[in-house]
Amino acid sequence: MSASGKPNGKTKPELSLGDMIIYLLIAVLMMLYFLLLAALVVALAPGMLVVAAIKSAFHPSLDVAQCWTFAILVSAGFLLLLFRRYRDWTKAAAGYLMLSGTIIVVSIVAHYGYKANYPRAVLAAYFPSLKQ
Repeated sequence: MSASGKPNGKTKPELSLGDMIIYLLIAVLMMLYFLLLAALVVALAPGMLVVAAIKSAFHPSLDVAQCWTFAILVSAGFLLLLFRRYRDWTKAAAGYLMLSGTIIVVSIVAHYGYKANYPRAVLAAYFPSLKQ
């Protein structure tokens, strides 16, 4: 022990209640961010798939912001087409969510089950850090 009464060795710093609350708040915000991002990808899956296919086939020089913009427009177009078919927003939204869910499930099975490269290529158009 030193003259001040504290031990001389390395001691583990104690977390205060305020520190724990801050860490918990940061963890909750990060989880909400990733959930929002996942919901956005599911909601825009049809548009993302179409724009990535066009980008892959015709090689236009689209940056990330343009890809997101066109994905939103194409997804809105899909929703409007479904509304035109059903004449009911509830049925159109249900059909759109089924379409989005089907695209996500097929992409997950293709990527993990069949080792297909297209799901990563589609996401790489929107998240450049996924390019290899």
